[in-house]
Amino acid sequence: MLTAAVGIATVPWGSPVTASGLLAAVPLLAWAGFLGRSKSVGPVVGVVLLLLLTWIDVPRAVGWNGRWLVASLGDVFTWYPWICAGICALGVRIQRGRAEGPEVLLPTVLHYATAILVAGLAVCGTCPVWWLVDSESAPGDEGLLPVPAGLRVVEDTSDCGSGGCARLLTVTGDRADERLRAHLAARGFRLHPDRAWDTVFSATAQHETGVLVPHRVWLGYRVAAGGDVHIVWDVDAVIDL
Repeated sequence: MLTAAVGIATVPWGSPVTASGLLAAVPLLAWAGFLGRSKSVGPVVGVVLLLLLTWIDVPRAVGWNGRWLVASLGDVFTWYPWICAGICALGVRIQRGRAEGPEVLLPTVLHYATAILVAGLAVCGTCPVWWLVDSESAPGDEGLLPVPAGLRVVEDTSDCGSGGCARLLTVTGDRADERLRAHLAARGFRLHPDRAWDTVFSATAQHETGVLVPHRVWLGYRVAAGGDVHIVWDVDAVIDL
């Protein structure tokens, strides 16, 4: 179980995801290493924590879509530690009630639960600060890169202002418009004509992930006269990273 937890948390699908995955794996590692003493209760609680860790890490890492399917980094740093602390505390309580294996003292459980909750609150409390700092840097790839094979990125820049930073991408190649529309749709970006921006973009899209803490990506799409496609996107993260 420890091997599975480390594998889920550290598979190299992006350093930010790996860092958050390592943090998300802490409750399971603590349970398997210190708290799970019962041969009957320990594996059950461990499996529950492993499934929760898989749900938190894997969909975002492999690029799945869905507002309620893919957890945001904000979810990882807010409600997730509370849930894990509650599951661990309940598991230890059941172990003590059944008197299976070495007794785990209640203060140990309280210290662990308190540490998890305090750490979660501390991290969450600094999320707005991180968001303000991160607003000065260009948005990440957000699943848009790499572009389909045969297409070529001729420009990849960023434009920052008082409201944050946007990423600008210019793509060229055979049937670039058709192939990029299919590429975006497969990643959850459904393009719609936007008359309010028709002088700048021919279409816009919004992509949102997160369970309780949303992570929104706004995208503008325009096809130039020569066939090149211009894509602009920025991130509207409420208390996310």
